Amino acid sequence: MKRRISRWTAAALCVLCGCHSGNPEFRDDDGCGAPLAEWNLCGAMERRPAPENMTVTLEGGYAPELPAPLDLVLPELKSCLGGRKLTVIRPKGGGIVTEWNLHALTCIFSGKPFPSREKFLKARFGAAAPVMGEYFRLLERRIVAAGALCGAGRGLRPAAYDLYSGDFLPALAETLARAEQAADTPETREAVRAERRFFAPRRMAAAKRMEGEVRRLRAGDGAEQSFTDLYGNPADLETAVRLDADGEHLILTLRAAEPAPSERRISQVRPRDYADLWAEDGFEIFLVPDAARPAHGWQFILNSRGSLWDAEHTRTGACDAAWSAPHAAVRFTEGPGFWQAVLIIPWRDLGFSGMPDAPFPANVYRNRAVRGIPRRSYAWSPIYAGAYYQPARFGRFVWREEKQ
Repeated sequence: MKRRISRWTAAALCVLCGCHSGNPEFRDDDGCGAPLAEWNLCGAMERRPAPENMTVTLEGGYAPELPAPLDLVLPELKSCLGGRKLTVIRPKGGGIVTEWNLHALTCIFSGKPFPSREKFLKARFGAAAPVMGEYFRLLERRIVAAGALCGAGRGLRPAAYDLYSGDFLPALAETLARAEQAADTPETREAVRAERRFFAPRRMAAAKRMEGEVRRLRAGDGAEQSFTDLYGNPADLETAVRLDADGEHLILTLRAAEPAPSERRISQVRPRDYADLWAEDGFEIFLVPDAARPAHGWQFILNSRGSLWDAEHTRTGACDAAWSAPHAAVRFTEGPGFWQAVLIIPWRDLGFSGMPDAPFPANVYRNRAVRGIPRRSYAWSPIYAGAYYQPARFGRFVWREEKQ
């Protein structure tokens, strides 16, 4: 089957590399090689002048913790290199994916056709080769799905969430376990075990980086945190949140800059649980009390007149608007160029006898709805796209000091 490369990738490679051929110089990793993503194939990088020389590392780049099969990239290098020098950095102690990338690159620059991945895996893993092929495909599909090779609207390196979230890392581990069971000789079994040893610390590093990207708002530290747009870009209007808590209450202070006159806001003073409050100018708050049960949580909406709506999420896609936090209250103020709402929720309304120990996955959004101005959305923790209720992309509200 002919391998295809996206038009974004092809265009970027031509811009960056020219259209002739060259010979690579292979060098062991000395810590100074630029990762592949630094001369990336997408987005604004397409407009950069072509570098005098190119340096490629066979690990890092798109997925710093886990190497990715570069089948979509390597076949283009020779034809696009021009008269420039290509330096290939070989990492020390690389895994089978890096070995494959090096093998494919060597074949290409020696004048051979792009090699068969199936034959490569068969030679190293014997009867376990089909399962190791699944391992490769999992890595390859996640890199493509995360946007690393398509370019449109993406950063040079996808966020850790896009690369490693969900069941991706467990699926890789399970695939390697099956490959070890399928191995039919001591040599092929040891080859799979070597890859498992290579993978294990990198899985931990991937999970650690993903956790490190999660936003945290700590109760009682007095700090405000700013919002971005839904994609993590700086907001064009200042919007901020502060979290406080005591043994009786959760207290959330939300402040919104608003240069438009008050009379242009769509919001009106509404009765409690007004059904269309979501369509007005205001904030939406989501709280998930148990990260292990992401489908269960609470939603609160405050409009820019101080009105309140609340509901409970009981399962994915289900919202029970009949639920209410009966003692929740809103304190609303406004002044020149801003408005502020303080949401106060007794812990007992959420089923707690006092301040909980565990952090909550949580998110807060601002919907700006002003007459004559296009509707805009902002987020404390960016979700990039899709529905607001995405607990996997939420930040954390931290009530007590987290245990390390």
